[in-house]
Amino acid sequence: MSGPIRLFKETLAMRSGMLARIRSHRYFPITMLALAFLVASCVHVWQRFQVFELVDEVADLKHEQVRLVDEARKLQSDIASLSLSTRIEQYATDSLGLHRLEPDHLFTLETKDPSGKPPDKLESLKSAVSRIASHMPVVVENRATARENKAINLDSLQELEGGR
Repeated sequence: MSGPIRLFKETLAMRSGMLARIRSHRYFPITMLALAFLVASCVHVWQRFQVFELVDEVADLKHEQVRLVDEARKLQSDIASLSLSTRIEQYATDSLGLHRLEPDHLFTLETKDPSGKPPDKLESLKSAVSRIASHMPVVVENRATARENKAINLDSLQELEGGR
């Protein structure tokens, strides 16, 4: 049993002796300094490379933005020119075969009461208000008492008839 333990101790001593020899070598500090300088320079070069790539990407995006702004201006100009009334009128004339009517060919249709009387303005106002009122929400007023809720009678005739 002591044989394997002795071999393990010798192997351990040999390995630790090798690390101690490398650390105690006279060029070890210079080698570590050169290695640290090499790693720092690699990181610096990689950073510079990344910065240059990002600068190129920003420049490309700025050119694309300028191109898109110019295209938007051209499209706005096209929209303005296509929406001119003279252009629409010319398109209607050429493509659809429509033509402008003279004022003497225009007619306005008015509905008249079959009885021949002119419409009553008050009656038309009442009709308009009733059509609007039919779409309004209904509000009911209640009187709050300690024991019950009673509707307020707004019509005095109903109170007289109900009291009889």
